Amino acid sequence: KFLNEVKSTIVTLQRVVKHRMTLETHNWSSAAHQELHKIVKDEIFLIVNQVDARVQNFEIHFLKEAAKFVGDFKSLAKEADESLAKHKALEFEIKRLLRAVVSQDIMSVV
Repeated sequence: KFLNEVKSTIVTLQRVVKHRMTLETHNWSSAAHQELHKIVKDEIFLIVNQVDARVQNFEIHFLKEAAKFVGDFKSLAKEADESLAKHKALEFEIKRLLRAVVSQDIMSVV
């Protein structure tokens, strides 16, 4: 959720800056306005793009870590299932052996 909010904020900031530059570029005639336009174009866009790249890198890293976590979790779940299957097989074998012992005891009494 936080990542989506950050991305949304960056996209909004990019739209606002680009929109204002597009609208106001046509009216800029003075040297001061042209300098401001240059700063916005050269510096602010650079910062916005750097932040966007960092967010994308964070997202990629986060997704890789999430995939690793899911893989580890699936591996542990598989191990748990295998362990449970072995436990049930041993429990079944113990019951079978107990029945055999009880049956043998009954036969020896008779």
